[in-house]
Amino acid sequence: MAIHRVCLAVAAVVCAAAIAGAASTKPVSFVCTFAAQELTLTFVVDIAKAKPDDAGRMVGTAVLVGNAGTETVDMIVGANAVSFIERVVTGAVQTTTVQLKTLAAVHSRHTLMSADGKGEFVPSQARGSCERKD
Repeated sequence: MAIHRVCLAVAAVVCAAAIAGAASTKPVSFVCTFAAQELTLTFVVDIAKAKPDDAGRMVGTAVLVGNAGTETVDMIVGANAVSFIERVVTGAVQTTTVQLKTLAAVHSRHTLMSADGKGEFVPSQARGSCERKD
Protein backbone atom coordinates (compact mmCIF):
# COMPACT_ATOMS: atom_id res chain seq x y z
CA MET A 1 0.00 0.00 0.00
CA ALA A 2 2.83 2.43 0.84
CA ILE A 3 4.50 1.73 -2.52
CA HIS A 4 1.22 2.48 -4.28
CA ARG A 5 1.02 5.88 -2.53
CA VAL A 6 4.63 6.67 -3.51
CA CYS A 7 3.84 5.81 -7.15
CA LEU A 8 0.80 8.11 -7.06
CA ALA A 9 2.88 10.94 -5.64
CA VAL A 10 5.56 10.48 -8.34
CA ALA A 11 2.88 10.44 -11.06
CA ALA A 12 1.42 13.67 -9.71
CA VAL A 13 4.82 15.38 -9.80
CA VAL A 14 5.39 14.20 -13.39
CA CYS A 15 1.98 15.57 -14.42
CA ALA A 16 2.65 18.89 -12.78
CA ALA A 17 5.99 19.16 -14.56
CA ALA A 18 4.33 18.39 -17.90
CA ILE A 19 2.05 21.39 -17.49
CA ALA A 20 4.17 23.91 -15.68
CA GLY A 21 7.68 23.04 -16.83
CA ALA A 22 10.16 21.39 -14.50
CA ALA A 23 11.35 24.55 -12.76
CA SER A 24 8.43 26.92 -13.26
CA THR A 25 6.02 28.09 -10.60
CA LYS A 26 4.47 30.77 -12.81
CA PRO A 27 0.94 30.33 -14.15
CA VAL A 28 0.71 28.69 -17.57
CA SER A 29 -1.97 29.45 -20.14
CA PHE A 30 -3.53 27.15 -22.71
CA VAL A 31 -5.07 29.16 -25.55
CA CYS A 32 -7.42 26.77 -27.35
CA THR A 33 -9.10 27.43 -30.69
CA PHE A 34 -12.13 25.51 -31.95
CA ALA A 35 -12.70 26.72 -35.51
CA ALA A 36 -15.99 24.85 -36.06
CA GLN A 37 -17.57 26.79 -33.19
CA GLU A 38 -15.63 30.01 -33.87
CA LEU A 39 -14.52 29.77 -30.26
CA THR A 40 -11.29 30.58 -28.44
CA LEU A 41 -10.91 29.60 -24.79
CA THR A 42 -7.95 30.46 -22.58
CA PHE A 43 -7.26 28.44 -19.44
CA VAL A 44 -4.89 30.01 -16.92
CA VAL A 45 -3.36 27.33 -14.70
CA ASP A 46 -1.49 27.87 -11.43
CA ILE A 47 -0.13 24.34 -10.96
CA ALA A 48 1.41 25.28 -7.60
CA LYS A 49 -2.13 25.31 -6.18
CA ALA A 50 -3.01 21.83 -7.52
CA LYS A 51 -2.93 18.81 -5.21
CA PRO A 52 -2.65 15.07 -5.92
CA ASP A 53 -5.78 12.94 -5.49
CA ASP A 54 -6.02 9.27 -4.51
CA ALA A 55 -5.80 8.16 -8.16
CA GLY A 56 -2.51 9.95 -8.85
CA ARG A 57 -3.97 12.87 -10.76
CA MET A 58 -3.33 16.52 -9.97
CA VAL A 59 -6.59 18.32 -9.21
CA GLY A 60 -7.28 21.97 -8.70
CA THR A 61 -8.78 24.93 -10.45
CA ALA A 62 -7.98 27.14 -13.42
CA VAL A 63 -9.39 30.41 -14.68
CA LEU A 64 -11.33 30.20 -17.94
CA VAL A 65 -11.34 33.28 -20.15
CA GLY A 66 -13.93 32.82 -22.90
CA ASN A 67 -16.66 34.44 -24.92
CA ALA A 68 -18.85 34.90 -21.82
CA GLY A 69 -16.19 36.41 -19.52
CA THR A 70 -14.08 34.68 -16.88
CA GLU A 71 -14.89 31.85 -14.53
CA THR A 72 -13.10 29.46 -12.20
CA VAL A 73 -13.25 25.88 -13.50
CA ASP A 74 -12.18 22.52 -12.11
CA MET A 75 -8.97 20.99 -13.46
CA ILE A 76 -7.83 17.37 -13.58
CA VAL A 77 -4.33 16.54 -14.82
CA GLY A 78 -3.52 12.95 -15.75
CA ALA A 79 -0.52 11.30 -17.35
CA ASN A 80 -1.58 12.23 -20.91
CA ALA A 81 -4.11 15.04 -20.71
CA VAL A 82 -5.51 17.90 -18.72
CA SER A 83 -9.27 18.42 -18.49
CA PHE A 84 -11.11 21.57 -17.52
CA ILE A 85 -14.69 21.25 -16.27
CA GLU A 86 -17.05 24.22 -16.17
CA ARG A 87 -20.08 23.76 -13.91
CA VAL A 88 -23.05 25.53 -15.43
CA VAL A 89 -25.83 26.96 -13.24
CA THR A 90 -28.33 24.45 -14.69
CA GLY A 91 -26.24 21.56 -13.36
CA ALA A 92 -24.86 20.64 -16.76
CA VAL A 93 -21.13 20.77 -17.52
CA GLN A 94 -18.89 21.93 -20.32
CA THR A 95 -15.52 20.26 -20.66
CA THR A 96 -12.30 20.83 -22.53
CA THR A 97 -9.62 18.15 -22.65
CA VAL A 98 -6.12 18.92 -23.92
CA GLN A 99 -3.64 16.21 -24.89
CA LEU A 100 -0.36 17.22 -23.21
CA LYS A 101 2.05 16.06 -25.94
CA THR A 102 0.26 17.28 -29.08
CA LEU A 103 -1.95 20.02 -27.56
CA ALA A 104 -4.90 18.66 -29.56
CA ALA A 105 -8.16 19.45 -27.80
CA VAL A 106 -11.83 18.53 -27.62
CA HIS A 107 -14.48 20.89 -26.25
CA SER A 108 -17.85 19.41 -25.26
CA ARG A 109 -20.93 21.35 -24.25
CA HIS A 110 -23.78 19.68 -22.45
CA THR A 111 -25.95 22.78 -22.53
CA LEU A 112 -29.37 22.56 -20.93
CA MET A 113 -31.79 25.29 -21.94
CA SER A 114 -34.12 25.66 -19.01
CA ALA A 115 -36.35 28.73 -18.92
CA ASP A 116 -39.23 26.75 -17.40
CA GLY A 117 -37.26 24.15 -15.43
CA LYS A 118 -38.12 21.31 -17.85
CA GLY A 119 -35.05 21.91 -19.99
CA GLU A 120 -33.91 20.78 -23.40
CA PHE A 121 -30.39 19.55 -24.15
CA VAL A 122 -28.41 21.39 -26.81
CA PRO A 123 -25.21 19.32 -26.97
CA SER A 124 -22.20 20.15 -29.12
CA GLN A 125 -18.63 19.01 -29.53
CA ALA A 126 -15.65 20.34 -31.46
CA ARG A 127 -12.04 19.41 -32.07
CA GLY A 128 -9.36 22.05 -31.92
CA SER A 129 -5.84 22.77 -30.84
CA CYS A 130 -4.15 24.72 -28.10
CA GLU A 131 -1.02 26.75 -27.71
CA ARG A 132 0.80 26.74 -24.40
CA LYS A 133 2.01 30.13 -23.19
CA ASP A 134 4.37 30.40 -20.25
